[in-house]
Amino acid sequence: MKRCGSCGEEKELSDFHDDKKAADGRQFRCKDCKREYCKEHYAKHSKRIKEQVGMYQQTDAGKASRKRCAETYRRSCPQKAAAQNKLNRAVAGGVITRQPCAVCGSADSVQGHHPDYTKPLDVVWLCRSCHFSHHQNLRQSAYISETPTTTGESI
Repeated sequence: MKRCGSCGEEKELSDFHDDKKAADGRQFRCKDCKREYCKEHYAKHSKRIKEQVGMYQQTDAGKASRKRCAETYRRSCPQKAAAQNKLNRAVAGGVITRQPCAVCGSADSVQGHHPDYTKPLDVVWLCRSCHFSHHQNLRQSAYISETPTTTGESI
């Protein structure tokens, strides 16, 4: 057990992130307080953070890092990456035009959602917010369906 340095609550050690420099090997803020601190910090300093990230991405190290991340993504999700690339090429070539969000009707930051990656041009157009919500709901329903019931069966 450890007391959080921010909220003062006594919590399990698993509720604290690792910190090699700390005497007990854990950060002084619990994970919940750390999450809240990071949100506030980003809201307060977002302009400067975005500028720093943009400057780093212009450097050779930043470009190499982005290239490594893209390659790792392509290797780990080849079918997904191929479908996204085919859709992007079709939009750029004028074969397909972006439509308003199918959920809220917004035309801002519309993304193509692939219900089936084997059909790369068959997409549902969703704004960034609705697309995020859709995937969050999919993850939650997958978690619920994998949760065993008291009888040992999945829901």
